[in-house]
Amino acid sequence: MCGFEDGNFFYLATIWEPAMGDRRVSYRIITVDGDPEVMRYQERDCAIVQRRKVMQWLDHRVPEADLLTTPAAHLFSIEEMLTKPVQTSLAY
Repeated sequence: MCGFEDGNFFYLATIWEPAMGDRRVSYRIITVDGDPEVMRYQERDCAIVQRRKVMQWLDHRVPEADLLTTPAAHLFSIEEMLTKPVQTSLAY
């Protein structure tokens, strides 16, 4: 769960697959087309589900296309990092 500057929360839309046999639990973040500001850095953006619509997402009462839309421009602050972080190990 993440938050907007106004204090309202949202969730990242994901797909969850339970562990089966040798396969571990798996999560995938769903992406949508990025807004013009994000597209300067990447083509896709994380799909967000607003707090007031989370039960519609979980219950499948509303078509996915109606819930998963490109976030509005300037919704998040975007800053260019001068040095790229390095991941030294995988967390398992």
